[in-house]
Amino acid sequence: MAVRTYISCLIALAVSGCAANKSGPGQDGDANERARQTYLMREGWLFHRGDLEGFSRSPDGIAIGKWRWKAVDEDEEPAVEMAAIDLNTDDWETAEPGQDVFHGRIGFTWFSAELGDMPEAQRSLYFRSFDDNATVYLNGKRIVRREGWNEPFEVELADTWRDGGPNLVTILVENTDGPGGVDTAILFNGDPVSPRLPDGVAADFDDTAWRAVEIPHDYVVEGTFDPQGDRGHGYLPKGVSWYRRDFELLASDEEKRLWIDFEGVYRDTFVWLNGIYLGNNLSGYTSFYYDVTDAAKPGETNTLVVRVDAERNEGWWYEGGGIYRHVWLTKIDPLHIAHWGTFVTTPEVNKNVAMVNVKTTVKNESGRARISTLVTTIVDVDGNELAEVETSKDIDANAELEFEQNVMLEDPLLWSLETPHLHKVLSVVRSGGKTTDNVETTFGVRTMRFDPEDGFFLNGKPVKVKGTCNHQDFAGVGIALPDRVNEWRIETLLEAGSNGYRT
Repeated sequence: MAVRTYISCLIALAVSGCAANKSGPGQDGDANERARQTYLMREGWLFHRGDLEGFSRSPDGIAIGKWRWKAVDEDEEPAVEMAAIDLNTDDWETAEPGQDVFHGRIGFTWFSAELGDMPEAQRSLYFRSFDDNATVYLNGKRIVRREGWNEPFEVELADTWRDGGPNLVTILVENTDGPGGVDTAILFNGDPVSPRLPDGVAADFDDTAWRAVEIPHDYVVEGTFDPQGDRGHGYLPKGVSWYRRDFELLASDEEKRLWIDFEGVYRDTFVWLNGIYLGNNLSGYTSFYYDVTDAAKPGETNTLVVRVDAERNEGWWYEGGGIYRHVWLTKIDPLHIAHWGTFVTTPEVNKNVAMVNVKTTVKNESGRARISTLVTTIVDVDGNELAEVETSKDIDANAELEFEQNVMLEDPLLWSLETPHLHKVLSVVRSGGKTTDNVETTFGVRTMRFDPEDGFFLNGKPVKVKGTCNHQDFAGVGIALPDRVNEWRIETLLEAGSNGYRT
């Protein structure tokens, strides 16, 4: 719901009246007393600047040490025949992995290499990156088209692999700006790549030399200015850093589902809990979460470890580095509303009545089917109950269902720029006479319409958009901002006459 809400802020000009659903308490680190318990993980973090010995994101296997390449004329249509297995490449040039063969040229280049044989049946190719876009062929057959740059990915080769060989991988790389080529490529067997674990992931790792920090934290802004550094990023070094945090779980948490939410980490992030790899998130601007139930140890101390690599950019402004937004631990019943599982719209609105459409995804992660009753209540800003609807459904074990409910509001208070009235959806899941989960979702009753001739209409009235484009950093402060700084920014923009906000 959070991401959808932020997007609606941009579209609906909701600078003063848009909020994400928050099922947790205030930012004091204590759990709420409701069925869903949410803890803010602000304190207790240890920090180390620099990488740890032993980490590697690449798999073990056979690395491609040489590429043969041939440029394609800018006005020439790249021909698929260039990927044929019997193509003669004697007149092609050679390049090392990561070598820039474009030198600023915009256009296409073919790369080719013969792969060594692997005995096991499951074969994959790991690519550290392309620059910028690429189409991969094996033995003349196209297997994947990849857009973007500087991101690792894997390709399974089983369907096109020839036992006994030859096996020829051919890649058409498109460069749109700057340098370009193919980085590290490794032929390997086994499961999808999990990074090798350094000693710092272990619970008994000696972290006494690490520094205590609070989250949010930006380690780049703490650095020393370097005249040779990236001007767009404030002449500050970026690099890699690590975070560790121990936390206790109750023995009774054995019956709970456990989530850890990261509102934002810049940038390339690997996460472990108790030495178990949870995953990798690449964007510094998207929130992400992990269900850590299977990795957690109820009744014991748990160790959360995060590796952050801020070296590569997503923008041209100062982007910082580190766990720069809040981190949350959530404990919930196995029968619960899914993560970001509520979506509220007002499809029909007039001066007399408004229809509120609520879609709620309920998950049953227990080992048996359960009857789930979803009670949805609409309240105004003062907490007065305006309407309620109740729906019951059977949900199979380890399954989920979407509940769609329509609630009618009489004489609704509309959200507008002048009167930003807000309502809340209170979603409560019950089963067997017990409340198993509850979530609050804030919304505004409003209509929006874009007309190609007359512009934007809010609640049927024309509105001129007077907005600003905003990055999340403040000069010299970094990206780990107290919430109050963002509130102050909005208030100041409102005072200046702004009614639109693009993040």
